[in-house]
Amino acid sequence: MNCLDVKNEFLINRSIYCSPETVVFYDDSLKKFYDWLSLNYNLDSTSVFNLSVFQDYMLYLRDCNIKNTSINTYFRAVRAFCSFMYDHGYINKNYCIAVKSLRSDHEEKIPLTASDVASIDACFDFTDMISLRNYLIFHLMLDCGLRRGEVVNLKRSDFNFDLAFISFIGKGSKKRVVPLPEFLIDYFKLYFDSVHSCEFAFVKNDNEPINNSTVKMMIQRLKTASGVKRLTAHLLRHTFATSFIAGGGSLEFLRLLMGHSSYNVTLNYLHVAQICDLLKVDLYKIDDCFFDFSQKKRSA
Repeated sequence: MNCLDVKNEFLINRSIYCSPETVVFYDDSLKKFYDWLSLNYNLDSTSVFNLSVFQDYMLYLRDCNIKNTSINTYFRAVRAFCSFMYDHGYINKNYCIAVKSLRSDHEEKIPLTASDVASIDACFDFTDMISLRNYLIFHLMLDCGLRRGEVVNLKRSDFNFDLAFISFIGKGSKKRVVPLPEFLIDYFKLYFDSVHSCEFAFVKNDNEPINNSTVKMMIQRLKTASGVKRLTAHLLRHTFATSFIAGGGSLEFLRLLMGHSSYNVTLNYLHVAQICDLLKVDLYKIDDCFFDFSQKKRSA
């Protein structure tokens, strides 16, 4: 079996156990790896894979003038691929174990301020259904902490307007229940009443469900139109978490709201919230419903 065959087998294997978004991540990351590999090695046999190949690829990524976080992300897919080849007998050693990850970049992400969000909100036109759709997507990530992929996969049936919450399957196939701020409910009803019936919450002009590219393009347009150049999909979720902690929310309930499997990631937001408080940052404030949610959970 040649190198391309084993890569395709790996992707088929991952498609059984992983979400479509995760499979796309593996596919894109391994394409980058194979593009480099094909310029330097013969791909006729998996015998090409050894420790020096993986070390050389790590050095190549370091020379690409990208952040350590991005390098580690690209190499994470290669690690998984290497483990797969070892587990299935294509190589006789899991070479990537010996290739250490790089230290994370220590650049602090500045959450969105109230004025940032005001500038972005000014870009939406509520008389246009695509613009209204984008407003709802934006605020689900900002005010509810949803990931981009989670927003893309939302169904209409996930929304309970009477009790003001969303119940959906998030990352890792874990079910999450998140409060839905009251200021969004009327906009959702307007949007759902104005677009053709569809299982998915958000659709394009042709009534087909949106995808990750739809959200990426929306964020890019908002960056240009609003002047908030640091805007990313993850920054919206980052702002939600920081605002929750800054508003007095507990790490325990933030972990539940964010869908984190451990406190290690959640703890990062405590540090950012403390810095924002110290610097008197005009941090965007999420809706009070999240703090009501925490209080109800504590007394239950």
